[in-house]
Amino acid sequence: MAEQPMTDRERAQRHAADLARILAALDERLQHSAEPFAADSAILHFSLAFEVSWKLCQSVAEGEGVQADSPASAFRAAFKLGFISDEEELLRLIRTRNLIVHIYRAEFAAAVLAELPAHFITLRTLLAASLRRLDV
Repeated sequence: MAEQPMTDRERAQRHAADLARILAALDERLQHSAEPFAADSAILHFSLAFEVSWKLCQSVAEGEGVQADSPASAFRAAFKLGFISDEEELLRLIRTRNLIVHIYRAEFAAAVLAELPAHFITLRTLLAASLRRLDV
């Protein structure tokens, strides 16, 4: 028997649980980011958190009747829905994610790593707002 497709709410709840787990790991890596392997792992966990967070925003937005087909549109929807009050931080989040493809160069890796503590706070705020919206 075929599995029932998930509702936007169920998908959002799954993304929220995944994001919570990834942010806990990111927080741990950031506490040890002076160590090279922890720094690399922090960047990887940020990338994972970014992907799951935009999909979380997409699911919540679509549950509200707002189409969000890309990370930028999903984060704009999150801003419009009041999840995050600093639109510029959401743009910085996207720019940092776009830098990750260049981390083979040490200066880009250092730039990404320097942005992660602020992005961690933004992503944690986004998760909390999503959970409130989902009544979880």
